[in-house]
Amino acid sequence: SPAVTETRSPDLAMDKPGDAATVLERAVTLAPDSPLALVQYRRALVRLGRKQEAADVLARLKVTGPGKSSRGRVGLTGYLNLPPADQRAQYLANLRESSAAAPANVPLKMRLARELLTDGNISEALELLDKMAPDVPDAASLAGCGRLLLEFDQYAAARPFLESAVAKGQSGVAPVDLGIVIYHLEGAAAALKELDKTPATDDKGDFYLLR
Repeated sequence: SPAVTETRSPDLAMDKPGDAATVLERAVTLAPDSPLALVQYRRALVRLGRKQEAADVLARLKVTGPGKSSRGRVGLTGYLNLPPADQRAQYLANLRESSAAAPANVPLKMRLARELLTDGNISEALELLDKMAPDVPDAASLAGCGRLLLEFDQYAAARPFLESAVAKGQSGVAPVDLGIVIYHLEGAAAALKELDKTPATDDKGDFYLLR
């Protein structure tokens, strides 16, 4: 099919799995039942070490048959022929549909939230992440949600995610990110008090820069 043909990415052959994953992620959104798109996307994820996401794609492959098609969706060829504004609208529509069909897929919902924030649709993004919060399974994902919100200056919304991540033992940049959030919400003194709780193993790099 045209959608399958368009998913042949040179980036994998050029040893650029990161670039390939970005392209193939969109391909899978536009043609979610395309075995070739799924196979190549999984391959890129494996090479990036994103094991859980690769496992999720493999599970999709097992239930995707050659006779299935993505009815009602625009294939990649049709998508590329659309004006840029319509491409964006179609991509978001497909992303919303995929997110609704996979309520437990945290990375997918985070991707949708990022796109919504990028478009300035703050209220929808915050509502999406707020509803998702109880289902976020691990500290790293909680930290990722908080960092995403921090990136778009949504400090109040980022705080509970980062606090939960730190409480669950997420090390690295999560305590620093929480310090940044508290600085913007409560000021320098409160931020420094929070940073003083940072374990010695994490107090380097951005920690010292922030202090």
